[in-house]
Amino acid sequence: MHKSVYREAPPRNVNWRDLLPVTRRQRWRELTLPLPWLALSWTLYASPLWQLGAAGSFMFFLCALRLNHEAIHGNLGLPRGGDIAVLHVLSALMSGCNCSVAWSHMQHHRHAMGPGDIEGHCGHMSAIQVLCYGPRFQWI
Repeated sequence: MHKSVYREAPPRNVNWRDLLPVTRRQRWRELTLPLPWLALSWTLYASPLWQLGAAGSFMFFLCALRLNHEAIHGNLGLPRGGDIAVLHVLSALMSGCNCSVAWSHMQHHRHAMGPGDIEGHCGHMSAIQVLCYGPRFQWI
């Protein structure tokens, strides 16, 4: 039996700029984006305002996740070995294994919103369920 699959079509009036080759300037910007936040958090942790270091760490983590995502998809314009090196450096700085994050993210693309989508299945949860699920995600 054939199942029909609904696929959302992109709007026709949008000028898509995804997956274009990156310039050297764009590559440099992406690779260095988390560094000011890392420096700010370390500076704050070493100062009398150490409590504010958490805000810098949060911003570093968000920017590092963005860079991690770009490396996973090979969007940095680096050879694959360069992307993997970025994942390893980020793993050390973020105290986690970003290669396992890469694996689960590729599973997300392979099984988008299906039963095998570990990363995306929280899209079917309420906000409270997501907040409870988040801290457990790394062990699921």
